[in-house]
Amino acid sequence: MALGSLKTVWPRDQAPKGWVWPVKRGDVVRVVRLPTGLPEGPPLKTRELFEACLGKCFPIEAVEDGRVELLVGHLLGEADYMHSIYVEPDCLELVSSSTTS
Repeated sequence: MALGSLKTVWPRDQAPKGWVWPVKRGDVVRVVRLPTGLPEGPPLKTRELFEACLGKCFPIEAVEDGRVELLVGHLLGEADYMHSIYVEPDCLELVSSSTTS
């Protein structure tokens, strides 16, 4: 799926409870738990970056392969677009959506 696609993350009958369908770029989500199996330590410090995202809200940048892309560069002192993470939907909570039911 292309960057910035407005396609949905899940089929309507598989959307997590409380999510407005369709979820799209620009909707705001909160990271509420860490994905399983994150690598620890150098060189990328992936786990540490995900831990820094816990409890914080981010606009959805894109949806790709059923995962949500979030831009997180500001957490590393850089421009948001410099670093992104891909998060499974069950690790997120929908905060706001411009989609009407």
